[in-house]
Amino acid sequence: MNAALFYTGMVVAAILMGVSLIYAVIYRRERAVRYFVWLMACRLIYAGGVIMELQADALPGKEWFRSIQQIALVLSVPLFILFVLDLYNRDKWRRFSSHLIIFGPFVGWAIVVATDFRTGLIYASKQLVNGHLETVRTPLALSVNLLCFTIIATGLVFVVRYIRSARPEVRKAGMWVLVLCCIPVLFELAKLTVPDLQVWLLPISVYTGFLGMIMLWLVVRNRLFSIVPMARQQIIDTQREGFLIADHNGRIVDHNGYVQPLLLDSEDGSLIGLYINDVLSGWPEWKEACLQMRTERMEIRGGGRLPDRVFILDVYPLLSQRGRKHGTVSVLFDITEKQRHLEQIASLNQLKDQLFTVVSHDIRDPLALQVSLIELLEESRHSLQSDQRELVDTLSEQIRNTYTMAENLLEWFRVQKEGFSLRADGFDLSQIVREACRSLTLRSEVKQVRLVNEVPDHFRIHADREAILLIVRNLLSNAIKFSRRGGTVLIRAQEEKREWLLAVRDDGIGMDDTQLRLLFDDASLDTLPGTEGEKGAGLGLMVSRRFLQLSGGRLRVESAPGKGSTFYIHLPKEGGRSNEGADPGR
Repeated sequence: MNAALFYTGMVVAAILMGVSLIYAVIYRRERAVRYFVWLMACRLIYAGGVIMELQADALPGKEWFRSIQQIALVLSVPLFILFVLDLYNRDKWRRFSSHLIIFGPFVGWAIVVATDFRTGLIYASKQLVNGHLETVRTPLALSVNLLCFTIIATGLVFVVRYIRSARPEVRKAGMWVLVLCCIPVLFELAKLTVPDLQVWLLPISVYTGFLGMIMLWLVVRNRLFSIVPMARQQIIDTQREGFLIADHNGRIVDHNGYVQPLLLDSEDGSLIGLYINDVLSGWPEWKEACLQMRTERMEIRGGGRLPDRVFILDVYPLLSQRGRKHGTVSVLFDITEKQRHLEQIASLNQLKDQLFTVVSHDIRDPLALQVSLIELLEESRHSLQSDQRELVDTLSEQIRNTYTMAENLLEWFRVQKEGFSLRADGFDLSQIVREACRSLTLRSEVKQVRLVNEVPDHFRIHADREAILLIVRNLLSNAIKFSRRGGTVLIRAQEEKREWLLAVRDDGIGMDDTQLRLLFDDASLDTLPGTEGEKGAGLGLMVSRRFLQLSGGRLRVESAPGKGSTFYIHLPKEGGRSNEGADPGR
């Protein structure tokens, strides 16, 4: 072979190695690629050492460049170890101390190689034969070289396992790249085991750089560096969400293991390469979303080997940087257990509603009868003895409190039911206030609290009559509860530009800032006892607020310790909604 052509071929091969090195440098921040860069650098140094050795004439020069080759090969071993560890996410080995542990023995051996001209530990003999350097290694050098090849072989086993766990299209390209990378290693092994072939194998080991172009083409075409680590597939396959990727033609290009039993009846077979039209025929909405490459969310029932499962499905288009659609990604979330829990909750709610309806009649009706009977006793109260009158008053108070509490509880339950709404109608507010005062006459008389109704006659508003009656009665009941004996409760109303305003004011004990802040806290049903120890469940105010919210109104309070409290009911004229939160102003 012409000498110029011979050396030109080797230089071109080295240049191609350099191109591969430059491409790897671009992706040096990717996992494992950062060590692959240094492996390529060592390979390039090795090729340069071979070229310079072949061009050198004197024995010392050839020995020097042979040492450079051997040092590059030795340092490739720890770099390959770190490459494999990085693929498997062993980040603890990336620490400086870990690097020292791995590199230490090989750096030491590299120093032995560099000083062999003095120690003679590497080569038993070195001589020039027809212008070529021929060497015989010492048993120590052979042992170290075999150990290095054993380490590389072990690492290759793990790399093969790693590539096999990747996606199918990546797996095939990755295996070809691995095979091409192993060819130079095989040449080095042949040089070690058959020393007589060193003269021929040395330049050929450089010519293997031409294989670098094939490797580079595979890496670029399959974007291997940009998707390292490929073992991310292991993570995706074990996660509890499924994904399916289809291209713009509706062909499936990727999926994880979670989707396979949903779409296939058998455990064997792959979805890769199949078409959406065939695989998703049982889910027409899902199929259309993929074919039209549009964003969609839906609930689907399972199929294949998962017929009893329920999934939430999200379909997203795959967009390029210019916004062009290249396919779709379908993500599935298994909500079977959640759906079962929701069905159980719905069943329990239905049972609760039925029980509450039955119990409400069994509680309210007897209490209403007791209230009617106590009213009959109250009518003949003047004919009773004093101790009997006191007993009737106490009994009346207890029955009415129980009835009010039961009514508030049942009303609260009623407004919580889905689909509940109030029926607005026009009515006379003054009549409602008189009715509420009349129902509380006994309580006010026993406590000697005067109820003053200053709502003008024929003051008409538009709202739900029963809801407003309940609200007014609850506010009056609270006002009596926290009024001192002999106090006064005043009820006023006025018409403003956009709303009706009803005020219930008492001259009782009032509230401080802390009590005002807790007054409208629905999470707490604690209530203070009245001025004479009256008790309550704390439901009245909560039910009143809820009814006002449904009416589009709001409840506001002004109070100060020792100066009484004033509750303001705001109701919009047009039935619009106001702020739902109460404003406990001073």
